[in-house]
Amino acid sequence: KNRRSTQFDWGLQPRGRTRERERETKRGEEMTVENPVVRSAVCRAPAATIWRECFADPSTWPQWDEDLSSVTDVTGPLEDGTRMTFEMKKDGAKFPMSLSGVETHRQLTFAGSFAFGLASARGHLVLTPEGEHTRIQYTFGMGGLMGRLLFRIYAKEMIDGTEKGLENICSLSEKAAGTK
Repeated sequence: KNRRSTQFDWGLQPRGRTRERERETKRGEEMTVENPVVRSAVCRAPAATIWRECFADPSTWPQWDEDLSSVTDVTGPLEDGTRMTFEMKKDGAKFPMSLSGVETHRQLTFAGSFAFGLASARGHLVLTPEGEHTRIQYTFGMGGLMGRLLFRIYAKEMIDGTEKGLENICSLSEKAAGTK
């Protein structure tokens, strides 16, 4: 087995006029996320282990996302349309989220809007098998008038949170797979 340490790719996204945009259609609304944080890592664990340890039960997401104190009000299994509430550790703020694009062992998206629709957040996780390992790409961003402003103010915290979340996903999964 390859015992190399987890490989992280902290590539930066372009800014200014070359802004990256991600779009998702949800209930007829278009959600635009500008300047998303995109990070990837190769974890020494199979996709099924990563999915089971980190994503299958949303109430356990605070184990890998240190910005969350809890995920509550989960309306069903991990599938498109399931809703939940993210409670933030820093200030106790609560944000309604819903799932889309869920493909077991492959990908999921969580997204929601808040502040009377002036802000939105979107996270997208993609698992791609690479031999015995799995590449995880984690994209997070905010949209809407207030969301873009919040992202500019808290960019460092959001970048750090995305990177730390990805590190935690790999750490938990590699421990479960016995490769850490």
